[in-house]
Amino acid sequence: MISAVTQRTGSTLVQRIFNERKNTLIWGEHFGALTDFHNIYKNTTAFYNRHKGTRKLYFKNEDTGISTSCLMPDMSYIEKAMQTSVRTFINELYAEKRNSYDKIGFKEVRYGKEELNLFRKCFPNTPIILLVRNPIDIRKSMNGSAWSRNENPFNQFVNEWNSRAKDYYELSQKDPNMYLIKYEDILERKPNALRIISKLGDLSINQINNVIGKKISSTSTEIPQIQEKRIRDICGETMKLFGY
Repeated sequence: MISAVTQRTGSTLVQRIFNERKNTLIWGEHFGALTDFHNIYKNTTAFYNRHKGTRKLYFKNEDTGISTSCLMPDMSYIEKAMQTSVRTFINELYAEKRNSYDKIGFKEVRYGKEELNLFRKCFPNTPIILLVRNPIDIRKSMNGSAWSRNENPFNQFVNEWNSRAKDYYELSQKDPNMYLIKYEDILERKPNALRIISKLGDLSINQINNVIGKKISSTSTEIPQIQEKRIRDICGETMKLFGY
C-alpha cells in the first residue's frame, strides 16, 4: 500500500516505479473507501458503548421486561465483522488480474491514522509506504492544477497535512512494516529511500532511476506569500520533523 499524506505528493511516481517490474501491479486510488468503513466502525462502537448495559442486564437476568430495541452483539463480534468486511472489500476489489501478477497493491491520498490502523488490523503483514512532501511545494503543485486546487480548499489542506504528517511520523516509529519516505528523497535519489523501494518492489536501482527521469503531470505555480506564511505558522513544528 502506498499512502500519501495528500494529493500532489508523488504517489503516482511511486506507483509507476513499482509497476516498472513486470510482475507487479499497483492499482490507483479508490476514493478513500476505507474512511467509510472506519466511520461504520466508529458509529457502531459508539452505539454499542451507549447500550452495552442493556445486554448485561438481558443476558444476566433474561428478563423479558427489559427493552431489547438496542440489544447489540458483543464488541468482539463488531471487531470481527468490521475486519472481515474490510478484508473482503480489499481482496475482492483487487481480485482482477491477480493471477497475472505476483505483487498486488494500491495507492491512496486520503488516509490518516484511523484508516491506516484499520487497514493494519486487517492486513498485519502488508508493507505500507507513508509518503510525505513539503506542504509548500504540494500547495504550489495544487495551485497549478485547477481540479486539485478546487478539491483541496486552502485551510482544509493545511490542517489535513499537519495532522496526517504528524500521524505518519508517529506510525513509522511504531510499526516496522510502515516505511516513511520523503518525495524529495526519491527525486534526489537518496540511497536510503531507493534501498527501501528496491527491497519492497524487487527492483534494481537502475529500474527506479529510469522511472524517476520521466516526468508526467508535473505542475507548479507560485502561491501568495500570505499562504506560505500560513502554512509555516500552522505546520512549522511538524515540518521540522522531516527537515523542511
